Amino acid sequence: MKQLEKIKTVEDYKIAEITFMQENPNMKGVGDLGWVTLGQLPASFAETLPKLSPNSIANDVLNSKYGAHIVYLEAVKDIQPPSFENVKDGIKKSLEAKKITRFIQLARAKARIKVK
Repeated sequence: MKQLEKIKTVEDYKIAEITFMQENPNMKGVGDLGWVTLGQLPASFAETLPKLSPNSIANDVLNSKYGAHIVYLEAVKDIQPPSFENVKDGIKKSLEAKKITRFIQLARAKARIKVK
């Protein structure tokens, strides 16, 4: 892809991104994706991004069902799951709600109603 050959630095990438968005104002989903997890991305991105260092550009154009992409990884966040203590009550309520729903479903299935 010719565009990738022109991009040698992060500054080149940012200029190319702005230019592309200005030239294609009706295109949606162009530019910064924001903070995402690998599971939210197309497979080609999920395979390539872990190999990149923050503030770097992928050496190859990535393809997805959305088209061809020049990818720049700006930063990486280390996400820590919440502690069990912080989510314990929510888990308990969710499990109780599932049990109640299941009980009601079984009761309705077994119920025999006669209308005279």
